[in-house]
Amino acid sequence: MWSPATIATRLWLERVVIGLSLCPWAKPVHERGGVKYAHTRTEVPDTLFDCVLKELDLLSAGNAETTLVVASQAFQDDFLSFNHFVQDVEEYLRQEALDDKFQVVGFHPRFQFADEDASDASNFVNRSPYPAIHLLRQEQMSESIDAQPKLAESVPFSNQRMLRKLGAEHMARLLSGVKRDSGALSMRLRDDELAIASSRAAAVPWIRAAC
Repeated sequence: MWSPATIATRLWLERVVIGLSLCPWAKPVHERGGVKYAHTRTEVPDTLFDCVLKELDLLSAGNAETTLVVASQAFQDDFLSFNHFVQDVEEYLRQEALDDKFQVVGFHPRFQFADEDASDASNFVNRSPYPAIHLLRQEQMSESIDAQPKLAESVPFSNQRMLRKLGAEHMARLLSGVKRDSGALSMRLRDDELAIASSRAAAVPWIRAAC
């Protein structure tokens, strides 16, 4: 349940996404315990697809504010196939008329923008320690953007400038660090320590097994 992959994803959210302010809206959701981490070890795309649908149902039922499905064994070194998988999920949402309800965002260790070189540091805005699919409520996203439209418009450009200033080597060290620290942390934490940590979170526990 308390896998290194899940812990690494949380550390990545804290140190990279929030720590570098890549997403200004992530911190308040994280601090009130609204992020659910659902880890699956499946390598089979169809099984992962079913897992994502299950998590969408739970999200719709109010299980969490937002969900990160961590697929530690799927598409590990194959970003193109992972990207096609995310596109398949998006197409399913459109076909089922759910695209106005949910949004999906893919994160991958080898994420690459179509118009950028693989070595460009700006790719790290969507690079994560393990493949992950972020499930968001469209309504919540729209409310956040509508409340700060100028901020929403400026974030992609400010992220690009900052990441390029920090450099790809620095960002790669950050990702390596969260994976290293997650392994040590998972070895060290005991069930009673985890129970204490969970009790300090809000109503939604920050780690759950998936599929």
